[in-house]
Amino acid sequence: MICSDPALGEGLVARVASGSGLKIVFFAGAVVLLTAGLPASAAVATHHARPVDTTNDWSMWGYDSARTGFNPNETILSTSTVQGLHLLWRFPFALQSDNSPVYASGVTVGDQTLDMLYAGDRSGTFYGIDAATGTEVWSRNLGPPQMACGGMLGVTDTAVLDRSRGVLYIAGTDGNLHALDLATGAEAPGWPLQIRMFPNEFFWGGINVYDDQLYVPVASGCDRLGTDYGRVVRVDPSTATQTAVFYVTGGPDTGVSGGGIWGWGGVSIDPANGDVYEVSANGFPQDPYEHFLYAESIVRLDPDLSVISSDYPGLQGEDVDFGSTPVLFDAPHACGPQAFTESKTGEIFLYDRDDLAAGPVDRIAVSAMPLIGVPAWDPQQQLLLVGNRTPSLDGTYQRGLLAFHIGKDCKLKLAWQRGVPNGAFSSSPVSANGVIYFGGANRLSAFDAATHKLLWKTKRTFTGPSQTEPIVVDGHVYLSTDTGLYAYGL
Repeated sequence: MICSDPALGEGLVARVASGSGLKIVFFAGAVVLLTAGLPASAAVATHHARPVDTTNDWSMWGYDSARTGFNPNETILSTSTVQGLHLLWRFPFALQSDNSPVYASGVTVGDQTLDMLYAGDRSGTFYGIDAATGTEVWSRNLGPPQMACGGMLGVTDTAVLDRSRGVLYIAGTDGNLHALDLATGAEAPGWPLQIRMFPNEFFWGGINVYDDQLYVPVASGCDRLGTDYGRVVRVDPSTATQTAVFYVTGGPDTGVSGGGIWGWGGVSIDPANGDVYEVSANGFPQDPYEHFLYAESIVRLDPDLSVISSDYPGLQGEDVDFGSTPVLFDAPHACGPQAFTESKTGEIFLYDRDDLAAGPVDRIAVSAMPLIGVPAWDPQQQLLLVGNRTPSLDGTYQRGLLAFHIGKDCKLKLAWQRGVPNGAFSSSPVSANGVIYFGGANRLSAFDAATHKLLWKTKRTFTGPSQTEPIVVDGHVYLSTDTGLYAYGL
């Protein structure tokens, strides 16, 4: 059956018809007839094989374990070439997508070598997509949609790639951590692994990895919908077993629920020593357990998930916790290793990673509404980047993209800001090769990191906002929205 696609916009569209082993794909104005007589999951477009170069992978949320959102290997897109970006294809998810795609280059699929994208949607389906054409290579349902405060949600966390084993890891709405074959989507032997303990527990944040150990953040669908225990679970992928756990509110023995880890990036990990950093939500019931134990706090854990240090920054009010992930970076001016994060008070927080207990080095109220997103760090320009949802109450900070640098006093200084029109929820920014990419105002834009000049923006707006981050890899930009996965290239 052939279905019409309403998002023709800038030029073409992908994956609009399938059935009886036949797939028809429309993209870049052409019609491509794919393999007939094969299951849909086996039908792939024809490409010339080329050597695998995994340095082009975008393997996890934020590109790296520190969640910087910076791709140091991008060389094709630059301040002089990004103006040539145009829409290549759009993959129409069954329902809205809330997670960021990941990208694996040179995956062997049958007798082909494909660059692959992987993302999920609110139907609970997770997809493997040919990055060149936007064609579905395989899909798997990872459980039924789950009720949350804002409605039904599906696969919301972002996957992490394991190229050595040829799989990716993703948590499904069935409460399990899955290990799926990159080429076929088949479950690896010995998997999945059950993580969820109570029906209301949910996975929002991306999975991280250090020293061949996975770190899975657990939150809830909504505090008031039942019991949940926010935690970080360590998993050994060689045995598909849980090997350590950190409970934000102490776990079931305390009787205090909540403390979920809601940030899109999950936890961040220091690549130098494997220490894990998390920021968490409130305890529940909120009165009197709003900031019980480590709730509403930033916490540093060792790789075995034992607490090293923490800070509760005195967040005042109900449900004004953290819906973010700390970004880890080394600051200039001998300020040392830092952590930077956002909170639902509308504030940004800067911490000395070696002295969390001393409290924030700096905190600034930049928004009149909650900040729910993940900042980024551009080491080339030494800029901290924040997607700001609304202007600050005093008018100092605009809605849109904010850039801060670290002063000689080790505090935050506004470097520049770019306003965007009202009416959108901001995505998380990323940067690569001198260009910052930001999905604000239902539109994807690119800015010069040095001059903050607008270099490019999409010709049409999306019908809804992007809540995650775009990824920039191998001369392409990919972004998940409520209407599908978009691919832009030169």
